[in-house]
Amino acid sequence: MVFLQIIQNITFLLLCGVGLYVIRASDQLKDKPRLSRALIAAVFGFVFVLISTNSVPLTGDIVHLDGGAGPLLFAGYLAGWVGVLLASLAGLAVGMLGHETDLTMALPLYFSIAALGAVIRIYTPPDKEQGFDRRVVVSAIGALIVLHIIIWAANALLGGAKETIRELISCLVLGGLSILATAIVVAVSSQVNRTERSAAELGRRLRMATQSGRMGVFEYRAENKNVIFDDGMMRLFELRGRAGDVPVESWMARVHSNDQKHVLDTISEVARDGSDTDQIEFRGVMPDGSVRYFRANWVTDRDKDGGFVRAVGIQVDLTDYKRSEDRKLEAEQRLASIAAGLPGAIVSAELNKGQPPRTVYASDHVVDIWGYTSEEVLTETNLLLDSLDESEREKMREDLRMATLSLTPMTRRLKITDKFGDTKWIDYHGNSVRVGDDHYRTDSIIFDVTAEVDAEQQLKEQSALAMQAQKMESIGQLTGGVAHDFNNLLAVIVGNLELLRDEVVDQDHRQMIGAGIAAAMRGADLTRKMLSFARRARLEPQAIDLNAIVRETKNWAGRTLPANITVETSLQTDLGLVLADQASTESALLNLILNARDAMPNGGQLTLETANVRIDDGFIDSRGENLVPGQYVVLSVSDTGTGISPKMLDFIFEPFYTTKAPGAGSGLGLSMVLGFMHQTGGTVRVYSEPGIGTTFKLYFPIGEAQALSDASNIDSPEKAITSGARILLVEDQEDVREILVLILENAGYDVTAVSSGDHAKVVFENDPAFDLLLTDIVMPGRLQGTTLVRKLRETWPGLRVVFMSGYASEATVHGNGLKPEDIRLMKPVQKRDLLGAIEKVLRKP
Repeated sequence: MVFLQIIQNITFLLLCGVGLYVIRASDQLKDKPRLSRALIAAVFGFVFVLISTNSVPLTGDIVHLDGGAGPLLFAGYLAGWVGVLLASLAGLAVGMLGHETDLTMALPLYFSIAALGAVIRIYTPPDKEQGFDRRVVVSAIGALIVLHIIIWAANALLGGAKETIRELISCLVLGGLSILATAIVVAVSSQVNRTERSAAELGRRLRMATQSGRMGVFEYRAENKNVIFDDGMMRLFELRGRAGDVPVESWMARVHSNDQKHVLDTISEVARDGSDTDQIEFRGVMPDGSVRYFRANWVTDRDKDGGFVRAVGIQVDLTDYKRSEDRKLEAEQRLASIAAGLPGAIVSAELNKGQPPRTVYASDHVVDIWGYTSEEVLTETNLLLDSLDESEREKMREDLRMATLSLTPMTRRLKITDKFGDTKWIDYHGNSVRVGDDHYRTDSIIFDVTAEVDAEQQLKEQSALAMQAQKMESIGQLTGGVAHDFNNLLAVIVGNLELLRDEVVDQDHRQMIGAGIAAAMRGADLTRKMLSFARRARLEPQAIDLNAIVRETKNWAGRTLPANITVETSLQTDLGLVLADQASTESALLNLILNARDAMPNGGQLTLETANVRIDDGFIDSRGENLVPGQYVVLSVSDTGTGISPKMLDFIFEPFYTTKAPGAGSGLGLSMVLGFMHQTGGTVRVYSEPGIGTTFKLYFPIGEAQALSDASNIDSPEKAITSGARILLVEDQEDVREILVLILENAGYDVTAVSSGDHAKVVFENDPAFDLLLTDIVMPGRLQGTTLVRKLRETWPGLRVVFMSGYASEATVHGNGLKPEDIRLMKPVQKRDLLGAIEKVLRKP
């Protein structure tokens, strides 16, 4: 009987748990806490009534309270004072039903137990999820013990029914068990409620996640010909109806026709063959015709034999992702197309504060500039920076870092060394953006400007050469003009002095006149040197053997040079003849030997060499002089002296430039040598190394031997053999013309003098009986000396002519109808040379 009552009481306590679960799980009561507490108190009070009315007395008529102690306590604890009130009313109902013999003692006890629960609530409030704290059970049982002892003592003092100690202990044990059992029921109810709420929340979150992520959950079972779709799957494929079983045919109707076989084959492989495939991508076609992209991922359940049971997974709508990828791919292809069409390379680098920059993109054109592929550049992030010239590498790193952090555009022209060791020039243009708090990206375009830099350098060099050529031309024109006028002045001086010397008998006076003539001729020699520098010197080319000149030079050089300088020669035996002015050649060689002597103050070795060379391709030397292809003879003068510094090499041929002490040199020596060689058709090249020595190479073009007239060797008789010959004199300078007339008339010639070529033509055409035409070359008017002769020889081809000029280039001119045997004199002309030239021409048949 007692056992049955215990089972019934436990059943009644389970009603507390069920009622508590129903109240807490109700969505309608979530926002109504007072009503919820009242309903909880009512449930626990009702269970108390059921337990109390079902109790069986242990002994006599003792009050039976303990089986309902748990519901009373938790009514007060879970519902507060509302529960205390309702629990007291439940105790009253128990008394009214006749199950209590003494309500005066029972009602206070019922109230006290319920109130005890309310007090415990104050200090340890119940948790909606957990139900209660373990301390509540301990406190309740302890308080119940104290309360029973107080009631037992009170009964004893008031003379009421007396319980034995055994009965008291039995009541306490039953009451404690009732509280513990009720606590377990409440805990289990709370756990179930919490689990359901968690499951509901999890389901809600899953639905939200699948909906927001455009996902759906599906299940496919071996025994089912359908697939199970959740709401997400129904939305993904825009299927009508409720979630649940969906025929495979209905699903396939939404799959792209080109992908249906692949999807069905994959399902069959997984279900039939046990394939490990757990992912597939395919396309879907919606009712409106739009195409969407899906990915399905799943896991499989298999039985102990490995047989397929089911597959559960999710499907994701990848349409936005695919379209984004397509746009990204399109953008990358567009960028790659643009990069491929650009003449430069595109490079992107990222920089995080506190870390070195990292190259993240390099277009294919990097291989055209550096020789490295884009893969190599991305693998070795410092490859491009390390290719910079070492002198500016670190500065570029710092400038690039500062420009990146300050988001400042940056432009630089830089020198690099490519993969193959070649030096190149690049133009760098970079701009930076911030892509994070401490994250920056620099996008740059880099152009190969090596050709441009080389062109600029060549232009600079050509400009310098052009300026040098213009300077030399200007100096030459100035020198030529000065020499022309100066030679005319000297001609007047020399002519007057020579006429005066013929009239003076006193030897002292004749000596003074001779000194004046000598001084004037030294002035003429200075003019000749200036004209040599300006390439306007009078030259008398003849076929000469440079070996003979070197041998003769060695003979006297060995005797005149210091004893601590040895002279060596290396002469080619079959050396070709060259067409050059012998005196100027000897002067140029002497100048180089003297310079070599000065470069070896402590002695050394002087080497003179000759050699035949052939230049197959024309080249322009360092001074911009063009040396045409052909056969040349090279005369080399080498010393073992102090050498010439690279800076000085650019100036050694400048006029009046010298490193010698004041008074030790004029600075015209090398200028004269260079001018002579260029006038000859060759050039000069110099090689020097400080502390080792210097070599000058003179390039003479090989020409045919041709005997040229040498006016300086003309016989100059004291008296004209052809006295009385008629001479037409053409000279625009009046004072020069007067001196020439006096000289010629004193020599017995019949002279007619005019001041221009135009006048001379008229005179000669009116009286062509002149025996000789003595004419200047440069004169005012339309006809110059050469054009006058050409015009007259068209009618009188046998006309004898002697030319005079203050310009060396005019004195050596031939062609234009002139004859090689025509004598050309360089002003100032001494009387003996003038008369000798005239006699030589007049004696010709």
